[in-house]
Amino acid sequence: MKSAKFIFRRLLPCCALLIGLSACGAMFDREYYVEEPYEAGYVELMPNSGIREVHNYTGMREALELFVSEHSETGTIHTNNYIGVVEDDISRAVNSIVRESPLGVYAVDYIRQDTRLILSYYEITLRINYKRSLEETSQIVPLNNQTQFFSALDELLIDFQSHGKYEFTASSLTEQNIIDYIERRHNLHPEVLPVMPAVRLNAYPGFESLRKLIIVDINYGHSREWLLAECMFIRQDQRKQREQAKAEAEAAAIAKAEAEAALAEEEATAKPGGES
Repeated sequence: MKSAKFIFRRLLPCCALLIGLSACGAMFDREYYVEEPYEAGYVELMPNSGIREVHNYTGMREALELFVSEHSETGTIHTNNYIGVVEDDISRAVNSIVRESPLGVYAVDYIRQDTRLILSYYEITLRINYKRSLEETSQIVPLNNQTQFFSALDELLIDFQSHGKYEFTASSLTEQNIIDYIERRHNLHPEVLPVMPAVRLNAYPGFESLRKLIIVDINYGHSREWLLAECMFIRQDQRKQREQAKAEAEAAAIAKAEAEAALAEEEATAKPGGES
């Protein structure tokens, strides 16, 4: 009995040690989990190789988007300590680019990928076919928001340019909003926009998307020279109207002053003792 108690006492520290180690292991597991978001969206360009290195789906999609923005026809992605299923994620990233990305929907025809496991990492080879030329995609102006878009649209209208491509973020912009804005510019400032032009708008993936590419095509119905001459004529007419309105206002002020002076003189004459 004494021997059994002695063995039990010897086992207690061992059990406590094992429990402590188990607790430490659980703690380290939690710390590792917390650190994972640090790598979210990470994309590394390996120096002078043309290879993008990624660690998760977000990074993979960003790498693919970079290839498209550069109008690259081929691309290579390597994985490093990848979190996720590589084959599933590359398929999902390709589908997202060609169906949801503004530039992808506008410019990409299709993307083919070949995935190979090389020792401890995957190598993904991409073949990208485009339906738009590099010249067409290089005309896209990147903007931040809707306010910047309307400022860019003003510049387009003031210079009577007929074409513009803008990529930006806007949550509630519609095709009618843009047409109404141009119509207000024409009505309020005919000296800048003397005619209401015909406007054609295309949005990629669509106006309902948060991030969108909008292509603006404008037909003014007249040559730029005619439009500039019309602007000058309207400005001259507005100047004449302002000058006439000013002259009429000054004449009315003089007439009012003379009338008030005459009335004051009559009132002074009508008062008793007002005659000299």
